[in-house]
Amino acid sequence: MNIAHREAAVIPAALRRCRPLMGSFAEISLEADWPRARLLELSQALFAELDRLDAKYSFHRSSSVLSEVNAAAARAVEIALDSETAALIGQALRFSTLSDGLFDICVAPALTAAGALPGHHAVESGARWCDLNLQHHRLSFQRPALLDLGGIAKGYAIDCAFALAPAEVRLGINIGGDLRLSHWQTESLGLRGPDHQVALHTPMLAAAVASSVAAPGAHLSLLIDPRSSQASKRACSVSVFAESAMVADALTKLAVFSADPEHSWLERLWRAGAHALIQIDAERPVKVYRAPSVEPVAPQPEQTGAER
Repeated sequence: MNIAHREAAVIPAALRRCRPLMGSFAEISLEADWPRARLLELSQALFAELDRLDAKYSFHRSSSVLSEVNAAAARAVEIALDSETAALIGQALRFSTLSDGLFDICVAPALTAAGALPGHHAVESGARWCDLNLQHHRLSFQRPALLDLGGIAKGYAIDCAFALAPAEVRLGINIGGDLRLSHWQTESLGLRGPDHQVALHTPMLAAAVASSVAAPGAHLSLLIDPRSSQASKRACSVSVFAESAMVADALTKLAVFSADPEHSWLERLWRAGAHALIQIDAERPVKVYRAPSVEPVAPQPEQTGAER
């Protein structure tokens, strides 16, 4: 009886769980030669990590660390940051530097004015990423500002949860279209165009992918151009593939707002860590770019794969 119990315990198990998180849905899928109970325990630990980061960096929660930062930012008062928050904001500023400000966490006033974020603080738009100064875990401001980490937080949370999983677990985490897979080499997925219909099936081109859809006039697709504080007027879908979900998440904004994606902006994407970029415009022309080349690569559609 004991031998039979031990043999049953090592039968490969699979588990998939999904629940609301970070203003979207988070799905965790796991497979391993483990007892199912152990997989369930791991899934609970992964969701706990996602919950921790959601609570810490939520713009909507008045008790979040981000809200504490914004209370200081709205008054342009210097604030001390914990090491994790300093590192995350430091990464955001790195992406701003690499993109000449096309990625900018100071777009919150425009999102608030558009009704996409709650108006916790009355701050006029105008502050940019270059008005922030991060030194030795202290963040100061040249003028009143309001920060939103929504362009980087989901990817960061996925990467943090991944760090908790043993290597033998086949893991996938998807939060609102930000996806990372541990065994991505044989996987494929469907990418949606700006009309939210699947336009292309493609193999995974790296471990992580993030997609942004810019659809003018669509509240849920509101993307603010930091240069003008106005919503994007370009109807397109962009998907960035990278080793890190955080990198892919951040670089989709750069790709949406790039004026000339076939030239210098692609070089910036590669330097920032992107492995590939797929663009789908309103008329459904598809362009696939792979690092280090900036020449378009013909897509090779797959007939199966998860839709995004």
